[in-house]
Amino acid sequence: MTPEDLEGMIVEANAKVYAELCHRGQTRKDDTTPYVVHPATVAEYAEQYGVDDSDVLAAAWLHDVVEDTDATLADIKERFGMNVEWYVDCLTQRKPNESNDKYANRIVMDADFKVQIVKMCDVLHNSETLGEIVDPAKKEKATKNMLHVWDTYYQDVAKRLNTDLAERIESTIGVYREYNYKQAISVSWIESE
Repeated sequence: MTPEDLEGMIVEANAKVYAELCHRGQTRKDDTTPYVVHPATVAEYAEQYGVDDSDVLAAAWLHDVVEDTDATLADIKERFGMNVEWYVDCLTQRKPNESNDKYANRIVMDADFKVQIVKMCDVLHNSETLGEIVDPAKKEKATKNMLHVWDTYYQDVAKRLNTDLAERIESTIGVYREYNYKQAISVSWIESE
């Protein structure tokens, strides 16, 4: 093991601890799963799909910290350095001024391919957990948004990055696409009577 390998392991471990600390008390949309399960899964998937850069894997752990907690990019830079801060910045939606479409377009057009892989892993885990959203209106909104950004922005990027990853996302999202299609048909059929 080289000193660089050891340093990378330390960065990743610190990112994990910081993510756990920042997301403490938060849950996923099922209201029971600790939120930190999400960045943990995204980091795991990123590694599975070929990311071996410790700064990028740290960013996978931290990808929602700035968006969903009181942490700032300055905090990330101070704790993890400029590279991790840059990756986290790329993965952070700049609310309220950046719409979902602008954010997705920025990922597609401007982000480094390693950041794009992390984002696709984020999409994968979010698509796998759509069914766990408790509130029906929130579930419908999240599903429509997921299908829109996948079809409009991410699908081609995912195919270019890793066909296995793209197929896995498509098969997961396909369940919701089929469900929305059936819902639309049943609603239009009822309305036509």
